[in-house]
Amino acid sequence: SHFSKNNLRERRRRIRQMANDEEEYASSSSPSSSEKAGRYCSCIQFQNIEFSGVTINFAEKNGVFNINGFTRALATGECRGAVESVFGPDRWPNTFVVRVLRCRGLKGSSTKQLAPNVRVYVRVRFQEARSRLHLRNRHPLINESFELLAKDPSSVVHVQVVDEGIGSQVIGNWVMTLKWFYLSPFFNHHNAMEVEKKKKKNGWVIKGWFPLLDDYFDVGADNGEIELWMSWTHKVENEGWQPKKLTSLQQITANSAETNLRLGNVKNVMTMLKRFPILFNLGNVTIRDIHFYLQDLFAGEAKDADSRQAIHMKLIEINDFKNTNYGIASGINLLDVLKQFSVGVALNVRSSTLSQGVTQVAGGLFTGFTSLFASTDTKVHTRDKKGRFFNLETIFATKRATVSALTAFDHDFWQGESMIKGFLEFDEENDARGFVLQKAEIRGACLFFHEVSRCDSEKTGPTQKIDLAMMLAAKIRRKNFGELIIETKSHQHSPSFFKFRVPSHVARPTLEDWLVAVQTHCVRRIPRAIHLELLRGHSLKSLDTDGGLDPYVIASVETRFGTQSSYSSRSSVKDGLNPKWNESLFLWPLDVQDSYQINNPRERGGSVRIDVWDDDMMSGDDLVGSLWLPMHLLSAHKGEHKEFRQFLCDTNGKEDKSLGSLSFKASIIRDVVMSKGRVMTAANEEEIKCKLEQIDNFASSSRIFRSLDRDGSGDLNMKELKPLQDVSDGQLTKDLHKFFGSNLKSSSGEQLKVSTLKYIDAQTLRALLGQEAEDVYEQLVTLQKKKTEGKIKAKELKDSAIAKTT
Repeated sequence: SHFSKNNLRERRRRIRQMANDEEEYASSSSPSSSEKAGRYCSCIQFQNIEFSGVTINFAEKNGVFNINGFTRALATGECRGAVESVFGPDRWPNTFVVRVLRCRGLKGSSTKQLAPNVRVYVRVRFQEARSRLHLRNRHPLINESFELLAKDPSSVVHVQVVDEGIGSQVIGNWVMTLKWFYLSPFFNHHNAMEVEKKKKKNGWVIKGWFPLLDDYFDVGADNGEIELWMSWTHKVENEGWQPKKLTSLQQITANSAETNLRLGNVKNVMTMLKRFPILFNLGNVTIRDIHFYLQDLFAGEAKDADSRQAIHMKLIEINDFKNTNYGIASGINLLDVLKQFSVGVALNVRSSTLSQGVTQVAGGLFTGFTSLFASTDTKVHTRDKKGRFFNLETIFATKRATVSALTAFDHDFWQGESMIKGFLEFDEENDARGFVLQKAEIRGACLFFHEVSRCDSEKTGPTQKIDLAMMLAAKIRRKNFGELIIETKSHQHSPSFFKFRVPSHVARPTLEDWLVAVQTHCVRRIPRAIHLELLRGHSLKSLDTDGGLDPYVIASVETRFGTQSSYSSRSSVKDGLNPKWNESLFLWPLDVQDSYQINNPRERGGSVRIDVWDDDMMSGDDLVGSLWLPMHLLSAHKGEHKEFRQFLCDTNGKEDKSLGSLSFKASIIRDVVMSKGRVMTAANEEEIKCKLEQIDNFASSSRIFRSLDRDGSGDLNMKELKPLQDVSDGQLTKDLHKFFGSNLKSSSGEQLKVSTLKYIDAQTLRALLGQEAEDVYEQLVTLQKKKTEGKIKAKELKDSAIAKTT
């Protein structure tokens, strides 16, 4: 049943129903005898139970505590056959590699409804890896890989997502015991998952979306989900690794913590024990002649096993079991048996040292059954890699972000190859540091960049983006070393400007290369979108004291992750309570997994959300009301541009006719292109064709560039550029004119300057020369060959002249 998604959903539903029933039963003030009796079928009565000659041995052998060694032996025996079928009998996986890609739908602070400051922790035993901090983001793109050493199949992988602020709060957990990785990889909580079975030497890779469970590991809790790629593999360089030596007390503590994680939802375990259908009526429990071997637990492994001293207790007697009348009989359930027995043993132990040992032992045996034992809570420290506390002013900074943070819905980051990448310096608004070194690249229709260290180029900041499809203009301003100015459309009243420059120590790509790439990739293709034609408003409610209203509309696609997972569109501001817009807005879901909601009539989770706002420059904009149009209504009309009129709803989602209504038309359209901040449809067919041809030409020249890249490095090195640098301007102009004719022009028809060609780089070469780049390269190589032969001949003549002189 673990391999069936429908069965898994049914099992989760039954677990939630069972927990709800138990809460209702527990909340009832005085359940009747018939209700109590209905839970149990019989009662077993014990007048007296006596144990004699009990030996409890906690020993350490070769540095391994016996409970931990036994747990490992059981797990190894279970999964040995499955592991050997992948790696063979002579190899065993020793490295756990996990790539944390992204999170979606994370919950923030419950009090202020703020987006969380997200950090992801990955733990295996006493090893811990953590991601960078992502500020105020419900759908962060993590994209970090971690490697932890793990040979023991009983180890528990614990992934934890934390909201770090003044008071750190756990958002969600996900756990998996390593033995299931090859034994039954689907035996874990997952939403969408696949197993990629690679070659035997590499092992398997588990990929998918996994739900984040709360501290009670409740399956029904909606705390968001995390995308992971995991592999438990064998690496030769880690063959000699051994875990650090721990005391027996540390080992049993770790075992208790992992047992607690394996139990998962402790509440459900307690419910299972409480619902065991047999009652127990216990009179007296006597334990005589007990020998505790606890020396190894506190003092380490004994050199001579015969010299180990036992702690001897003559008698433990428990006779105060509190039975309850359940109608059919008087007794206690199985959970109360374990609780009262554990408490009774602890109360009968006199030695303080022995009490500590018994508490640890009981914690390992009965974890989760009583509040006396270990908790699933994990302490979180808000420190950086060097142990310094974070500056909370940075975390809660209120300055306006000029650049968009990367989210899980930025599929440009995953799709396609990087068309240009290198180093830039970015001057962010309100940043006193000025130009900061960034590593940048263009993927799809976005410019992605993140801050790096000037010493070792290590990533030191989150990845940010600029949507080039919203770019209005790009130009180079000649100032100092030159600056690339990118102007983009903004929802604010004025456009946004971004300033970049190439660092002085970087030769390629040049500022001109970035300009060509930015102007080329400013087009976004959209396979399906929603065309919303906003007509007019009717009797909208005024929120101002003077009875006026300056309404505007923001439309978006609302999915299960809210409106942040869609491209929103904003109308112009009108005047009056009955405004007439007659404007076209376009919107679409950013997540490709949600795009099916547009064309699937049965999917009722997605909807078009339209918010009406009152523009107020003095006190801030006010929300007048909202309305929702279910997505399946659009899908059912098969592209028909149908008119709708709906009343607005209040902040609670209830329809309120006093807020007014909106008239609009909506339909689904295909093959849309976005450029310069506006959407172009079939009416702009010629402009669309020109833009798409520009992108195709750039992609074609990219293939030609790969044929010129002789060493496959991804760029033209100095050796490959040497023909351009050694040939004089006059000679290069003469020979190129011979090859191309009198007019030396690029593929776009522009006149080429020889001075530019002399210091050309990869991006400029493929962008300017297009399909003729290879011919140009071969011609230049021929010129260089002739020049080299001439140098050799001249050197020979010089040497012979020196010989004659001598």
